[in-house]
Amino acid sequence: MQKQNNVPTPIAIPTSTSIFGPASKDLEFNGTTVDSLSSGLAIKNFRAEATFSAPYDASPGQWDIGFYFRNKNRATLIIIIASDKSWDLRAYDPQSGQSFAEPIQSGSVTKLNLLKGEKNILSLSAFENTGCLYVNGNFVAQLDLPLNYSGDVSAMSGYWSTSQSPGNTTRVEDFSVYSIDTLKCP
Repeated sequence: MQKQNNVPTPIAIPTSTSIFGPASKDLEFNGTTVDSLSSGLAIKNFRAEATFSAPYDASPGQWDIGFYFRNKNRATLIIIIASDKSWDLRAYDPQSGQSFAEPIQSGSVTKLNLLKGEKNILSLSAFENTGCLYVNGNFVAQLDLPLNYSGDVSAMSGYWSTSQSPGNTTRVEDFSVYSIDTLKCP
């Protein structure tokens, strides 16, 4: 803040620039394929945010939400948050539709809303080889990103076939992507 005549004057602080969204969609489960909402961008350094509604109670069913990113019709990165409160960062081959065997990183999420209709806000930032993951405003992990190229960013649900209950949908709202020029995880 600058002072002029003893009155504080706000200083504009540069923020990231929105380049997509907000967009919303009902992501449908058909039991075999993942439904997603694509930004249609080719971007490497970004922050993506979306609000996902739980499609049904986590017990006894399971569901998942997340983002595909750096998707360029070759190895793609995907962050998956599952209703068992686990998360995985994986590489995915869109040609074969298969994940590579082992996750690149994984862990647990403590603040995940699990009941039907409850909302979860995911935020993923990627800058060069580093990423930051937040769930519901809580820092989850710093990510080591092995794929360092531009590609699409998509909100998705139902990655694991065991997480799809055909006929149900996951509502994604306010999916937005922002361009960033720096990143610092807590």
